[in-house]
Amino acid sequence: MKLSDEFIQDILKKVPGSKKAAEGVLLPTEDGYFHLRGMTPKKETEGLSNEERFFSPFCSKKKRKVADTH
Repeated sequence: MKLSDEFIQDILKKVPGSKKAAEGVLLPTEDGYFHLRGMTPKKETEGLSNEERFFSPFCSKKKRKVADTH
């Protein structure tokens, strides 16, 4: 799920050194920046294993279950 402009603005206000990116927001770390581009709602990941959550940004919950069985 794409980050809303409101969510990005909230991060920019709360996280010192954060920067707006072409897509999402950059969060500073000791080694560089962490690029936050999207977020998956909790309800879409409930009951999934860590392996299944990996597919959250680009697969439906049903497809993630199938992908984990292969």
